[in-house]
Amino acid sequence: MRALFCMSGPDEMNGPNAWLVRHLPRLRLLGVDAQLLYVTRRSGVPCRFRRKLSESGVPIIDVNLGRYTEKDVEAVCRGVASVEADVFSPNCFLPAYYACRYVREWGVATIGVLHSDDPYYSDIVEMFIDGDPAWRLSGVAVVSRYLGSWLESASRVGLPTMYAPCGVPVPERAARREPGMPFRVVYSGRLVERQKRISRVVAHLVRTVGACDCVEAVIYGDGSAAADVAETVRSCGLGARLRMAGGLDPDGVLDAMQSAHAMVQLSEYEGLSISLLEAMACGVVPIVARTRSGFEDVLREGENCLVVESDDEDSVRRATLALVEDPETWSRLSRCARASVSDARLTSEECAARWKRFLDSCAVVNGRLATPTLPRALDIVLPPLTASGGGIARVDARGPRDLIRRLVMEARPVFVWGTGEAGRAFVRECSVGDLRFEGWIDSDSRKTGTFVDGARVQGPEVLRTGKAGARPFVFVASMYHTQIVPHLVDWGFEARRDFLVV
Repeated sequence: MRALFCMSGPDEMNGPNAWLVRHLPRLRLLGVDAQLLYVTRRSGVPCRFRRKLSESGVPIIDVNLGRYTEKDVEAVCRGVASVEADVFSPNCFLPAYYACRYVREWGVATIGVLHSDDPYYSDIVEMFIDGDPAWRLSGVAVVSRYLGSWLESASRVGLPTMYAPCGVPVPERAARREPGMPFRVVYSGRLVERQKRISRVVAHLVRTVGACDCVEAVIYGDGSAAADVAETVRSCGLGARLRMAGGLDPDGVLDAMQSAHAMVQLSEYEGLSISLLEAMACGVVPIVARTRSGFEDVLREGENCLVVESDDEDSVRRATLALVEDPETWSRLSRCARASVSDARLTSEECAARWKRFLDSCAVVNGRLATPTLPRALDIVLPPLTASGGGIARVDARGPRDLIRRLVMEARPVFVWGTGEAGRAFVRECSVGDLRFEGWIDSDSRKTGTFVDGARVQGPEVLRTGKAGARPFVFVASMYHTQIVPHLVDWGFEARRDFLVV
């Protein structure tokens, strides 16, 4: 059986990508022809996750993404069709979920993964599990028991469901406390405010390290808040006792955890945190805020973790000092944390075994189309976004679909104003060739009469004087659109009827 899993890159620091690096090679050991569909908008940029899977012998299909969701759906479908997969998992990548509609029509089973209980996955459930049957998945995996219960209560459709936390390896060596060595507290994960509350984590670490000379803290990870974190670390005056160490390679995570003693995680929500499981597997004691999802799967307050209130500014300091001052308590919690990963069957081996059984049950035998029909971006009409509007976000192609179809039917001449990268990307990615593309408009008179990507560049006067022939339509693809639009209006062009900013 051939199973294809989706990963987005390059180097997107998230649990699902870290999971796949371990998961796919283990599936292959179980006899599954597990392959990777690697999707990226930055082709050619190195990716540590992709490199590691390639070194592990996992076949990789590269898919270059564009600017618009429909074009991405078309690209994903082309990648899936190229390997004749029996099962396809979009993992956490939205265009791949949309692609599942067409993939399933080819006789390929599609398995979604609910990695968290945030609004994004609420929308995934509403659209691809409970929504229009045409967009419905074949099955779904949940990474925590809470997510399984939530899906059961929220969904009206009984899709095949598997409980399969993203397991982690349990190394032979565990964290140890050596006489005279500092007590090391770590944070490992994305450096982002939403979900991870990273500014709050850093504030707790500053207060904790500042209160005890024998405590040091290391922040592992990367993300949109990295610059703010770096400034806080630089300005706090704690020197090397509080430092950032960047994102960890998959192989480097366990080594880093084995040199730590406690881990702080104050997330607003989680599925079942992989970085938490990695730390526990190494005997690192979690200092955590309680979350709805994942907590009950593995954490037991006072037995294998210490629970704090993230709003209590002194809670992490008190918990850390309790472990520093009572080595026996730390040792007991450390041993129990490490054992809990195996006892709760949260290892990489158990995860792969569960997926193998689920893949076998979902795969369609001898049901694939010999020649799949690939959808064209111009023909893809995406389902409406959910009423909540708080989860899924997308960039639909070329404005309203009805507008594009109307221009094709009316055979109106179409110009693209702007010969820069935005304009060229629009022509390249949005199937402008299906329209009557007359060429480019550019305000720079030096470009008039030249050719860009085989099409002639003309000046704006061709629109003002009517020399363009039949009433043209103009796509404005320029950073100067706020200056261009008033000119079009002065010349009698109406928004959406005669021009559209893209």
